[in-house]
Amino acid sequence: MKKLFFILSAVLLNIALFAAETQTEAFSPAMVDNLVFHVKKQTAENSLQEHLLRAVQQGTMAELDTLKYNEQALAVLPVAQDDKGNNVFHLAKDENVVQVIAFALRNAGANNNVTQTIKRLLEQKNAQGQTPVFKALYEGKANVYAMYSAFIDLPKNLQKAAAVPPAQRAQMLAAIQPHLQDGTSVSLLQAGKAALSQAAAAQPSPETDKLKKEVNILSVYSALFAE
Repeated sequence: MKKLFFILSAVLLNIALFAAETQTEAFSPAMVDNLVFHVKKQTAENSLQEHLLRAVQQGTMAELDTLKYNEQALAVLPVAQDDKGNNVFHLAKDENVVQVIAFALRNAGANNNVTQTIKRLLEQKNAQGQTPVFKALYEGKANVYAMYSAFIDLPKNLQKAAAVPPAQRAQMLAAIQPHLQDGTSVSLLQAGKAALSQAAAAQPSPETDKLKKEVNILSVYSALFAE
């Protein structure tokens, strides 16, 4: 509420100053009503976005189950980002959250092309130059990474790129290029190895074994990451 008050006050002050400089009427009641409406709408959308991203990141399924039937939340879902450029797939806590997001995008209609919307979100890079695919492996989320990489045919495209002559390789890699390294040129393979090292140093788990499997698959194509 305080945030809304300060935003509204600042805008009204600017209008008043402009009116004083131009010697015109400051603003009409209709203008004020319209301004208040838009400021409230923007504040509500920002609040909803923050709530949605927090639920996705924390994996609070009760809240997510409610949001996936909320028309306003469904409208925000495909465009929501935090201050680091992370979208809902970047922030998804686990594979259960990913499934809820995919279900919600279907409910949202996603411009009647859910597949393209999901692909677009998976190709978006955050401020660190990481796609959700890269970030999932970087954080050691083997199950999430496997879901994402399967959707974009990452294993298949790596296999094709390794099998064709170098002259044709660039075309094969183009489909998965955004996911192969981050903004600091850390490769997907390096990210996986680092995540596996951290997981191995902690409590071993089934997730660690899955992570090891993914790293082993990427290691087969290590020459492609050196290019």
